[in-house]
Amino acid sequence: MTTYLNLKSELNMNSNRSARSVPCDSRKSHRGFTLIELLVVIAIIAILAGMLLPALSKAKSKTQGIFCMNNTKQLALAWIMYAGDHDDTLALNQNLNPKETGRTGSWVNGWLDWTDWADNTNVQYLLDPKYSTFAKYFSNTKNVYKCPADIYLSRIQRAKGWTERVRSVSMNFWMGDGNPAGSKDWGSTVYKKMSDMKRNAPVNAWVFVDEQPDSINDGAMYVDPAANQWFPSDL
Repeated sequence: MTTYLNLKSELNMNSNRSARSVPCDSRKSHRGFTLIELLVVIAIIAILAGMLLPALSKAKSKTQGIFCMNNTKQLALAWIMYAGDHDDTLALNQNLNPKETGRTGSWVNGWLDWTDWADNTNVQYLLDPKYSTFAKYFSNTKNVYKCPADIYLSRIQRAKGWTERVRSVSMNFWMGDGNPAGSKDWGSTVYKKMSDMKRNAPVNAWVFVDEQPDSINDGAMYVDPAANQWFPSDL
């Protein structure tokens, strides 16, 4: 009888020890990350981010390029439609400083520079038919004149709280008469009508281009065809 009681008591003690050890094992199975493990995870995330960011940057640049090409396509369609609506005559392409002359009626109006001159932000020169002959083709779509990659502003303009200038696109100087009429007759060919393209195949001509922010001013991108080397006055 004594032996039986001693055996039962020993079994109970072992059972109690096992029960007491369960919470300890449970705590061990639910422990948190160590510092080294966290650092490893952070390092992996940093490596993956470093691999993805260049790809994302290239994708953004490609998207901007597609957007800009679509803008010039839309402008070219408006240019063709204007000629169709005006007896084959190409739109006037401003070649004088409207800041000084006050002349309007070009495909686009305004003089852009690095000062706080109001033309830099005046969307009326893009959207009001009084100033822009293309306005009726684009309604309120002002972004067609602007490449999203052009985010450049001068210190003066940033100080005034500006976020952008209104235009980055210009038209080939030799496409369209000047303002006033005949002001581009300098001995070089000026394409004043769509039918003038017989002098030069359309595939060899260009109309719209994104102009370098430092040289953009009026709507005409001037290139001197008589120069010994192809070096534009506008960039």
